Amino acid sequence: MASLIADELDDEQMLLSGADASPPRGFAPYRDQPGAPATSLLGGEAHGRATTRPSSFVATGESATEIALPWWRRPSVFILLPFFSLLTIAQAGLIAPQVSLMLRLVCRYYYAENGGTAEGVSPAIGLLAEVDRSCQTAEVHNATSKVQLVVQLLSALMAAIVCPKLGLLSDRIGRTAVLAIGSSGTMLSQVLALVAAKSARAGAYRLLYPAAVVEGLTGSHTVQMAMVMSYASDCTAPENRASVFGVLHGAMFLGIAVGPALGGLVVRFTGDLINMYYCSITMQVLSIVAMFTIVPESLSAQRQLNAREVHRLSRQFDPHTPRRSLSGRVYSALNIVEPLRVLWPNDGTKLSVKKNILLLSLMDVTFVCTAMGAMLVIMLYSELRFGWTSVETGFFLSVLGSSRVVILLGILPLAVRFLKWRYPQLAVASGATYIDVILIRFALVAEFFGYCLFGMATTGSQFTAGGALSAFGGIAGPMMQSTLTKHVSRDSIGALLGATGLLQSLARIVAPTIFNLVYAVTVGWRPNTVMYVAAGVYVTLFVFSFRINSDIHGGLYDVSADDVDHEPLRDPAAYTDEVELDVTGVRR
Repeated sequence: MASLIADELDDEQMLLSGADASPPRGFAPYRDQPGAPATSLLGGEAHGRATTRPSSFVATGESATEIALPWWRRPSVFILLPFFSLLTIAQAGLIAPQVSLMLRLVCRYYYAENGGTAEGVSPAIGLLAEVDRSCQTAEVHNATSKVQLVVQLLSALMAAIVCPKLGLLSDRIGRTAVLAIGSSGTMLSQVLALVAAKSARAGAYRLLYPAAVVEGLTGSHTVQMAMVMSYASDCTAPENRASVFGVLHGAMFLGIAVGPALGGLVVRFTGDLINMYYCSITMQVLSIVAMFTIVPESLSAQRQLNAREVHRLSRQFDPHTPRRSLSGRVYSALNIVEPLRVLWPNDGTKLSVKKNILLLSLMDVTFVCTAMGAMLVIMLYSELRFGWTSVETGFFLSVLGSSRVVILLGILPLAVRFLKWRYPQLAVASGATYIDVILIRFALVAEFFGYCLFGMATTGSQFTAGGALSAFGGIAGPMMQSTLTKHVSRDSIGALLGATGLLQSLARIVAPTIFNLVYAVTVGWRPNTVMYVAAGVYVTLFVFSFRINSDIHGGLYDVSADDVDHEPLRDPAAYTDEVELDVTGVRR
């Protein structure tokens, strides 16, 4: 964290001294092509490296006025960070209570259908803090895992449809607005779960299905993370994104550390599971309000206007738009293949860069969804294997989250800073570096041994130690995502992260299905099998990491016939530079 603040201060000093004039906010603040000359605000060539603080200037109309803004009005990751942390704390605080609530609802329905009664499970679910051991049976867990599977499938399917569209929408209306949309859907789904908990009907668990649909239609956690990463990419130079993305992932795991502990304490001292839902919804409302009122937007009004104009022109000159029937429009809205083209761009991008984009995207999606699918099963497994309640599970998640916070906020920035100092020739602004690849491999190895220890653990302490070991695997997420963004131009980051969000949503259909089915099939005779399945996935990713090309020189683009599919297409940014737009949207 200290190294990141030092980088921020260095960049700020460069701005104030005028040694390295930065482009105004709303224009590219750095060079995606390392070999291209950097032009200063007043013309000519700028000396030194590109600055990471373009937000110190305001673009008014077509001309940029060099106006220093107060720090609280400049887009900055450090302004977004506290509200994003509050949001993750609120959502993570319900991880264990949601599993317990689902288990109780299904347990009540199971015994109602089979003519029995589960002790400790009253019609008002929230009246008791814990579930009686009559619900901790293989049959009830089997039924719960199937309900959990349907919930995840509904949420992932809806998110797969909307994620890339919300990613592109963020270019036109701003990152913070789309982040608030995604957070609102998650909050509304929790309100529906609260209604189910208050219901006295045995079949109230079915309300969890529309709750999953609502959450998925607003992008869920996938869109939230994509928007946060897009916001950070708008404010940060490529060579510094690994550390900044690590801070954001650290904030996410800070939520995982503090949220479950908070949820466990609320349940323990109030004796009512539902009270945590009230706390979570309140915190999310505060975060959403802050996105609209406090957090500065990273995209200027001019850039949003340009993106809307490019979008309008693309629709206007689409020959199929005027004649498109209702079924055609529905097909276009549900088309989830078109946004994936950004993973294999045909705009003059080098073939080696294309391969890296595709490989890193698939690795990132597999990594994220394996962790997501396995984590939900881990909570069920810990309750069955060690007799944990939501309180113990919450504290386990807090240990896991705390370990990752220390690693991502402390160890990762220092490691990246040291490696950049020790090997300055590897600290390039575009493409994957050898440092990136080494850190990714290290994280995958840590995840492998962590999940092996999960499977071999015979006590709760050993199980927790496995979680602390796997915490080093948290490095893989920010490293892969920051490396991905260094393979595309700034104008394509939103589309790229939207496409990876689409892949994550699709993988959320497959990964939880596999892990829940494995657990449902093996819970009666060998419930730890799912841990070894996850370990096998991480070994596979480690092998594929040797296919990442870390020897990309000369920028991202090459117009030679050997590396491109056809004549490079014009970048939309080049068009908007020629077709100047004023703040009213009138072309000149």
